[in-house]
Amino acid sequence: MRCHAAALTGMTDKRLPRRTRGISANAGSSFISARVMVRVSFTSSTYQRSALRWTLDYLSQREMCGHTLADFQNTRFELADRHASTLMQRVFVDRCVELHLREELDATDAAAAKLVATNLQCQVLDRCLQRFGGWGDLWEYPITRAFAEARMSRIGGGATEIMKQIIANSLLPKMPRGGKSK
Repeated sequence: MRCHAAALTGMTDKRLPRRTRGISANAGSSFISARVMVRVSFTSSTYQRSALRWTLDYLSQREMCGHTLADFQNTRFELADRHASTLMQRVFVDRCVELHLREELDATDAAAAKLVATNLQCQVLDRCLQRFGGWGDLWEYPITRAFAEARMSRIGGGATEIMKQIIANSLLPKMPRGGKSK
C-alpha cells in the first residue's frame, strides 16, 4: 500500500487534447498534466472511502462504558458528516474522470478536483484518525499509514498553491506587472 504521489506521475503514449496536455501556472518549470491531477484526485477519493471503512470497523468493535464507540451520537454525526463530504466530492471527481476519458476535461476543472480531493483527504483522515485515539499512533493500522501519506497528495501532482493559481488564472483577467488590467 506504500504509494507516493510522485509515483503516480507516469504518462503513457495516449494523446490528449491540447487543452489538457499540460498546464504551466507561471510557476517556473512546473508542468502538470490534467491526467496527473485527475489520477491524484481519484486516489485521494479512494483513500477517503477506505479511511471511513476502517474507522467504521474499528468503532463498531471498540467498547467504552458498556457501548461501542459507534453507539455515541457525536461519533455517528461526525461520520455522517465525513461520509456526506466524501460522497459529494467523489461525484465531482467521477465526473472529471468521465470528461478526461472523453478528452473534454479542462485544466481548471482538473485543478479544482485535485485541490478539493486532496484537501478533503487530509481532513477526513485527520478526523478518522482522531477516532482511533492512541491506537491511531500505531503503524500497524492502515489509517496511520494513510494519514502519513495524505500530506504528500497535496504536494504531488502539483502543490495546492499551483492548483489555486491555475483556477485563479481562469477566473481573473491577467494583470500586467504595473497592476492595471489590459
